[in-house]
Amino acid sequence: MEKVNICICPATDENMNKTIHNTHQGVYCWALNGTVKGKNLFDKLTVGDIFIFGNLKKGFTKIGIVKKKRIMNDNEIHLWPFSSPSNTPWKYIFEFDSLINCNITPTMTREFRGWNNKKQTWRSQTLLKQGKDNFYNYLIENNYI
Repeated sequence: MEKVNICICPATDENMNKTIHNTHQGVYCWALNGTVKGKNLFDKLTVGDIFIFGNLKKGFTKIGIVKKKRIMNDNEIHLWPFSSPSNTPWKYIFEFDSLINCNITPTMTREFRGWNNKKQTWRSQTLLKQGKDNFYNYLIENNYI
């Protein structure tokens, strides 16, 4: 397997509509919160990494391959289409040339993670470690990447 990261990005329908189904300033993108946790994940991810977007209950429907990553400047931060509940700015941004449609169920994603309990879910971005090779092979076999 190539040395790429796979990041699972669960989102509400509202979030998906504002950031993934549409473009932000003409670019498909995803941003991480400007917290230490957001910066740590931002530092681990790089160009060529795979992001999988979707709803925790409905499934994952979009795949993006990072073309560029950058830190938003202070003038850009206020243009992000929504704010976090704590009003922490969304600062660390990943850009994609295009998005790939997919159909990956929450059950399939849990299985790739090695989870067998239907109640096991995650609420924030998750960098896959366990099951990453299986997930990557699945994406290739189904011509998603």
